[in-house]
Amino acid sequence: MRSRITMLVSTLVVVSMLITGCAPVSTYPPVQGTRGVTNGHLQPLPDIMVEALRYTYEKHGDGESFVINLPQPAEPNLYERISKRLSHHVDVPIRPMTNPGEPAFTIQQVRSRGNLAHVDVVYPGESGSLESATYTMKFEFVGGYFVDHVRVWRVPVETPPANYLTHTGGAADVTSTNTETAAVPTYE
Repeated sequence: MRSRITMLVSTLVVVSMLITGCAPVSTYPPVQGTRGVTNGHLQPLPDIMVEALRYTYEKHGDGESFVINLPQPAEPNLYERISKRLSHHVDVPIRPMTNPGEPAFTIQQVRSRGNLAHVDVVYPGESGSLESATYTMKFEFVGGYFVDHVRVWRVPVETPPANYLTHTGGAADVTSTNTETAAVPTYE
């Protein structure tokens, strides 16, 4: 009986170690020559993006609007998935960035290696100008990903393009009055 309990406990320890340390190598958006997961829909990328955006908004949000900008080639259903998960953490409407130059919380790139991830973000700063940072995130079996270290970059940041894709598959055309362009959703 005692050996069965020992075997069960040993198995649980090994399985939990495998789960926490065997997340796939991921880079999003894909970079030429990158191997591993390059699809933003596949785990752990959505978890990492949600936590990075949540953390950034918590530290720098205005409490009125939450405009998000994911890296290309993010599709509308990825925006919807991320927005719905973020809506559990914030009490303001969440929508994708569609207008060039509007203040938005942008994820530029996500790199995941095992239980460690790095996320490059651009966000509206206190002075109204854009700021950028790289988050080092760690994974814990019980709590998921969390921001462990923030490296703020003191360099000028250009306004990121509005990367929201319409349901027709093209970049959102916010300068035209084309009625065929998909409506911009707001998630609450």
